[in-house]
Amino acid sequence: MIYIGVGATEPQRIPFEVLKFSIDKNTDLHQSEYCVLNLGDLTFDKKIFPSEEVFNSFVIKVGQQRTPFSFQRFLFALYFAKQASQNDLFLYLDSDMLVLSDIQSLDLELSSDHPIKTASTEPSWGRRAQNSVCLFNNIGIKSISSDFCRFLLGELKYEDVFYKKYDNSFLSSDWNSLEHMNITTNLIHYTDMDSQPWLRGGNANSGIWYHYLKSWANVSGDNQALLFKQCEGKVLRPGLKEIVKSDVNWPSESAIAMFRDFFYVPPHRLPGIRKLLPNLLVALIYRFKMVRRNNRPNSV
Repeated sequence: MIYIGVGATEPQRIPFEVLKFSIDKNTDLHQSEYCVLNLGDLTFDKKIFPSEEVFNSFVIKVGQQRTPFSFQRFLFALYFAKQASQNDLFLYLDSDMLVLSDIQSLDLELSSDHPIKTASTEPSWGRRAQNSVCLFNNIGIKSISSDFCRFLLGELKYEDVFYKKYDNSFLSSDWNSLEHMNITTNLIHYTDMDSQPWLRGGNANSGIWYHYLKSWANVSGDNQALLFKQCEGKVLRPGLKEIVKSDVNWPSESAIAMFRDFFYVPPHRLPGIRKLLPNLLVALIYRFKMVRRNNRPNSV
């Protein structure tokens, strides 16, 4: 069985659903051979922790994290640590991804010598290596769980756990292609939050995400209704509604959709200023900040 745990909370509901849809469409595995879990929907209660001391430390430290995703990879491991069988495979993913290849190809990646693998990065990307794609088996799950518990108890530093390189054994960079796509890409990661296709137009790799979004939304009226609800609630940019409703892949969005998107500010940006200023001024400040950063993430 392949268990796929996706780090997400309610604002990432649509990216999660589109990611799950891409996994379903690109694998030949039977539905009984794998499952995709939204980790934001799981309850990580006291019983998954080895002791009450570890659980109490978790309660304290989880409130100190900048994002709700920080611990989800480790909680995923803890959740299954006591029930993992010898043939089970576990794959952690962030929600801001698309899987473009068959996940069953990962089954041959691990061994007794290398029970955990994360994806490598290409030097030309200028990116720090990350563990947002993490593959492990029943041996690796024990190691990840143990490291996390030791961190909670103060025995290991944050950097030693969250950026750990597992015996320098890596998956191909094609399994975590950071804002990069070519014909060998197995998984594309929209890692720059300010340019994710569901938050802002203009991402160079947005077309493939729109394709999966439209396919997922047209599966049922409930899917489309959920998307529209999140657009209206300003969780996602309003221009997505036009993309989903259109039968034609226009080379650009309409002027009215772009106008509405101009005044959209992603939920993670300028939360303090939102409480003080009207939306028009907040949007102008956000756009000005983007221009100062060369209209690109990370001031590239």
